[in-house]
Amino acid sequence: MRYIFLLWLIASCASSRPTPYQVMKKNEGYKEKMLDELQVVVFRGNSHSKKSKARFYAEFRAIELCRESGFKLANIFEFLDKTTSKEVVHTTSFGPSYYYGMSPFHNRYSGLGLSAGFGNSNSDSWKETYIYPYVEAVYKCSNTVVRPQLSLREVSPEEMKHLVKDLKGAIQIEKITVESAHKGMLRPGDIILKAKELRVQKAYEFLTVFGPEDSGQDIRILRDGERLVVRVKGQDVSPEIASHQQQVVDQACKEKEIKDRPICKK
Repeated sequence: MRYIFLLWLIASCASSRPTPYQVMKKNEGYKEKMLDELQVVVFRGNSHSKKSKARFYAEFRAIELCRESGFKLANIFEFLDKTTSKEVVHTTSFGPSYYYGMSPFHNRYSGLGLSAGFGNSNSDSWKETYIYPYVEAVYKCSNTVVRPQLSLREVSPEEMKHLVKDLKGAIQIEKITVESAHKGMLRPGDIILKAKELRVQKAYEFLTVFGPEDSGQDIRILRDGERLVVRVKGQDVSPEIASHQQQVVDQACKEKEIKDRPICKK
């Protein structure tokens, strides 16, 4: 019995496949929603799906929707990882289900009687963790993408409490990717508090203030305990974004369930 169960388990796993690129059904696939004034593509995979694939499909869906709407680019501000996991304990029993010794039983004909047998039952148990990839792409359709040349990370409210009396999160500059873009006004480690006089706690909240007609934004930062105001200007990165997104489309269009979609025929 043990080996039959194991063979069944292997067969059932082999027949399962990752979630394909599909409209969400039974909580698997892609769907769209709104986040304030921004668009969001959600992709949720089953336990056989990889997180990288969920992110790839979310990105491709954003590109597909923007091109269908007549835009050249999907200006993706951030990928939000909301992947979940579930731990399951599997147990299987095997061997004869007899028992040793004498045991009373109720006989339907003669009342209380005695019964003898063997009790030799074995079981195996093991834990397995199932990962369910869940990725959201926060974006806005555009023909031009303007970005500050910065690498950012989000600072939680808990971290902020150690830096300043503040109950909200913020954004920290990890790296300045193009030093000339900010002419020494910004430094790695600076914490961005506000942009356009609005508090920013998420990367996408900061990135959305930069547009094609923008000549620069005054932002409030925290540096070594001191609050400063500096001007930050974005740069047009449309050619790089266009090249990357075309690579995403070309790769996606090789897949069976995608290759016949209109975006692959252009």
